[in-house]
Amino acid sequence: MVKRLDHGLARLAKKISELKQVNISSIPGAGAAGGISGSFLGLLGAQLRPGSDLIFKLLKIDQVIRQVDLIITGEGSIDFQTPSGKGPGILAKWAQQLKLPVVALAGSVTNERGFLHRHGFSALFSVVQGPIDLPSAKRQSARLLQEKAEEVARLIQATRSL
Repeated sequence: MVKRLDHGLARLAKKISELKQVNISSIPGAGAAGGISGSFLGLLGAQLRPGSDLIFKLLKIDQVIRQVDLIITGEGSIDFQTPSGKGPGILAKWAQQLKLPVVALAGSVTNERGFLHRHGFSALFSVVQGPIDLPSAKRQSARLLQEKAEEVARLIQATRSL
């Protein structure tokens, strides 16, 4: 099914290119081989922006983060793509400019930790303690997140007494 979908999207991208002279398959963020955002760009002239930009603007995050001492954020998986438009990555970049520490909690954290630290993350924690299958991790996600968040809070509290 995935091959059929990829083939169909590639055909759509080709048709849009023929119709509008826009090669959406080569535009970052347009979706692999002409996803829905690429179709909107190619056919309707839409502008592509990370969704986090819109959400952060609506929530006035740029004003909020100027009033805090620490940011704790999270997502399902933190990896090399996180600094390139995902909400926690954008938040970490803004915080880095303000010299604010950012702690991230995630279902998984990949091995690009140095890269992620250079992009504003002060510390990264996976909420999963050991080997676990994805369905089990999803079922237990609330408890796993709560437990890891409590440990991070305990660490913060412990360092305040130093």
